[in-house]
Amino acid sequence: MKPIPAALSTWIALAATLNAAEPLRVERIQPQTIVTPHAPQQQATPADRTTLPFFLARADRIEEQEEAMPAGRILRAEHGRMEFGPGDELLIQYPDPLPSGTTVEILRPGAELRHPLSGERLGRLIHLLGSARVTGAIPQGNLASVIQATREIQVGDQVSLPRPVNTDFTIHDQAPYPLSGVITHMANDQTEAGAGQVVVVSLGRRERAVQGLTLPVYRVTPDRLEQRIGGAILFSIGAQASLALLDTALQPVHIGDTLRSP
Repeated sequence: MKPIPAALSTWIALAATLNAAEPLRVERIQPQTIVTPHAPQQQATPADRTTLPFFLARADRIEEQEEAMPAGRILRAEHGRMEFGPGDELLIQYPDPLPSGTTVEILRPGAELRHPLSGERLGRLIHLLGSARVTGAIPQGNLASVIQATREIQVGDQVSLPRPVNTDFTIHDQAPYPLSGVITHMANDQTEAGAGQVVVVSLGRRERAVQGLTLPVYRVTPDRLEQRIGGAILFSIGAQASLALLDTALQPVHIGDTLRSP
């Protein structure tokens, strides 16, 4: 065998050096080392729980299927105006005579509530617009003065004797037994809501939902996994649906998102 030329031997040695695998570098990671993901985690935005008495005082509620609509309505206001507020005089129609000094609630029917998946009717949202005090009677009906208004009151809005509102409850996370429902509706036809806003959920007395219960809110991801995106507090319980305050939100909450006891 002929000896390898010196120049070729040098090139072979250089190629072997270039192709040699780089030795592994080992680094010691201390136990307290924290590995941060590429995308930083979102922080939950908490709601101010002191707003709960405000929502309870407003007393928006859900008309249940067996309930009749409020019995009375506003016929007209002074000076023929169609919208009015505190201090304005009203003429109201009510089936029974109302003594002077009687306080009535002023109500307006809202959206019909249906389950977004099954289509089942869950009731109707009833908005409390304010209250009025009866000041007298004339042949056409009762005279009343508006004493409180959370929004503009109109001719045709309905009146009813006040219903009791349960403001005595404790916020807790212990469901009586496993619960699961969905968000069915948001205020003012919004498509998403965040912390501090009120939503309607498909949980009521039928499911043994209780006032003050806090529940996590989940969303199903495209790969069919559940992602926790916030939490809600039930504060006004109906037969088949309830009002809830979004207590925390990692991202905007949508209709169809799920509330489930842990």
